[in-house]
Amino acid sequence: MPPAQVKVRIDSVIVDEAGCVPEMAIPVLILLAPSQLVLVGDHLQLPAFTDLHKPPPNHTRKCAPR
Repeated sequence: MPPAQVKVRIDSVIVDEAGCVPEMAIPVLILLAPSQLVLVGDHLQLPAFTDLHKPPPNHTRKCAPR
């Protein structure tokens, strides 16, 4: 039997300290299809964080300067 699918409606996604969010994480948030996606932060924040030993470039590039 296939797993049950649950439909969820997301109105807003707010990401605080967005300067620390890896650039590659933003498309995942967009897949949630929120009505509003708010990124709060500035370019002077800490760099993007990852716990990978040798991360690819998009895991360490932050989205704030764009």
